Amino acid sequence: MNNPNFRDISVISDKFLNCHPPPALLVCHSKIRIDSKKMRTMDDRFRILSSHKISLVPRHHPRFSRFLLSLLLMMAVCHVSFAQCNGDSALCNRRFDQVCFLYTHNAYNIKGDHRLPNQTLSIAEQLNLGVRGMMLDVYWKKDHAVLYHGNKILGKRPLQEDLVAIRSFLETHPNEVLSIIFESNITPEQMHSEVEKAGLLPHLHTQNAVQDWPTLQEMITAGHRLVIFSEKDRGNPYPWLHPVWDFATENRYSNHSRAEFDTRHNRGDSTNRLFLLNHFITHRKFGVGRRDSAIVANARGNVLDHALEAWSTTGHFPNFVAVDFVEIGDAKECCGRLNAFGSQLKSPIRVH
Repeated sequence: MNNPNFRDISVISDKFLNCHPPPALLVCHSKIRIDSKKMRTMDDRFRILSSHKISLVPRHHPRFSRFLLSLLLMMAVCHVSFAQCNGDSALCNRRFDQVCFLYTHNAYNIKGDHRLPNQTLSIAEQLNLGVRGMMLDVYWKKDHAVLYHGNKILGKRPLQEDLVAIRSFLETHPNEVLSIIFESNITPEQMHSEVEKAGLLPHLHTQNAVQDWPTLQEMITAGHRLVIFSEKDRGNPYPWLHPVWDFATENRYSNHSRAEFDTRHNRGDSTNRLFLLNHFITHRKFGVGRRDSAIVANARGNVLDHALEAWSTTGHFPNFVAVDFVEIGDAKECCGRLNAFGSQLKSPIRVH
């Protein structure tokens, strides 16, 4: 049913039922739709007559209780049937290593907090934009962990603030799976303390390097929707603190122009299942991000060309596509296209 006045929704919440004024409902072909032109007052409530018809029932009507029960049951069915995983129901049955996640390089290094930023948006804003993975450089200062790039004189921020923002996002977005790659300069015990303090331990997934990754739906059902990797913590006592190069491989990250993008192997065994695509341009002298370069790097054609070349030449589906200034350009759209291609394909299809 193609009506421009309708827009799909997957879940009806109590906020929806109590909105001012509540929209009328139409159920058609097992999808819930909102007709934005059929608005009523708070004294009206809805009753589904059939899959193609609706009528409005005043709240004092004797049949309202039965209607409300039917509506709640319908909501539960619709939530199960049409729940999405990272914004796309097609991803629910794909394993973690078969999904492309938009990543931010030096995600904490934001304009305002740092003199030479890689990002403009805060981590909370990045997550709301669609980022599902972050690269964080962590150090210890006195009695707590801090994030900074290169030198704390250029700006720093407490790790705890961003971990709390991540926990808040997980709690308010129950169908999203996230990951973090730490360049860790603190001990595993200090990392455990920070993660525990932020309330993230119940959300953590633990993965054995030789076993298959679970699907996104399995991770969501289990409630373990955050994967934490570290570049330096091999042999640590915490099974959730995954040494990233036991699980992933990557291309070179020292790119100073678009012409230098390539897919040459850098770190991690080439047989590892996850692939990190470093797709950002840094200043040749200072190694920091550049907004003008991000305009070029994050353009649709450049992201897709680099990702598809990496997929074709290495045989690795690009799982983590890391960019600077993520709000610039088309990186989010490109990750969506890569997911649409599907990681089961033996060779990519070039699409512009």
